[in-house]
Amino acid sequence: MRQSRSSDLLLGHTASGAHRDDLLLAIDGKPAKEFGSQGQKKSLALALKLAQAEIYSKRRKESPVVLLDDVMGELDEARQAVVSTIVQEMQVFVTTCHPESLLSPKNGKRFLLKDGMLTGDVENRPETA
Repeated sequence: MRQSRSSDLLLGHTASGAHRDDLLLAIDGKPAKEFGSQGQKKSLALALKLAQAEIYSKRRKESPVVLLDDVMGELDEARQAVVSTIVQEMQVFVTTCHPESLLSPKNGKRFLLKDGMLTGDVENRPETA
């Protein structure tokens, strides 16, 4: 790293290091980047994010705050149930443009943001959009 310092300063960024490594994720032995469907790629990204949160939780002995932005609406009920089970002991913020597609939370609250206004718990309201 000391050897590349002057060239890194000229480039304006570091040209070597762990952040420059590629992570090869495979599905049935084939690179997901090239052969995975959009859904498979999103599922892999979600699995990595949840694994990272679980590792943090075990090492730090505290629950991380997990942000899942527009992920659950793209999952079927079975996959939503798996994700909900994994994150049940974590602090989670889930956003979606399709609230009707979300499973009801076992714990916690649902809020609606409409026209720039945040409303209270919308769990028992018939219309959530």
